[in-house]
Amino acid sequence: MLRALLQGGAVLLLLLLLALALRSALAKRPERFAAAARQITPCPLSPNCVSSRSTDPAHRVDPLSFEAPPEETLQRLRGLLEALPRTRVMTADGSYLHVECTSRIFRFVDDLELLLDREDAVVHVRSASRIGYFDFGTNRRRVEALRTLFSE
Repeated sequence: MLRALLQGGAVLLLLLLLALALRSALAKRPERFAAAARQITPCPLSPNCVSSRSTDPAHRVDPLSFEAPPEETLQRLRGLLEALPRTRVMTADGSYLHVECTSRIFRFVDDLELLLDREDAVVHVRSASRIGYFDFGTNRRRVEALRTLFSE
């Protein structure tokens, strides 16, 4: 009896995850990110987003600091991102990058934005899940992993 109940629960969980994966795969890419406005898109209230422009500690991450010339910095970041698996640069517009990051198993798509601020010598960053509510820290870990790669 308990075994059948556990198997049923596992099947339901699997179906839920498959439905979420299908929803993610079919999720429409946002029409326009903030490139034209030269700013990072604000985080929603959900906990599946981090941004260096956020004032909310739950969503806040530090921007990436740089000392190299701005154009070199952006090219280096682009190269680092293009070398990552399941990561695709969608927009490279002057000092702005929009990148899609796809999860390995369920193919969930997250959007990563980078905006170079020449005046403050930082790159502002935002990483957010395209669908869902929770990300279990995935976007924060992505930004911190990029920070580590960038600082090497």
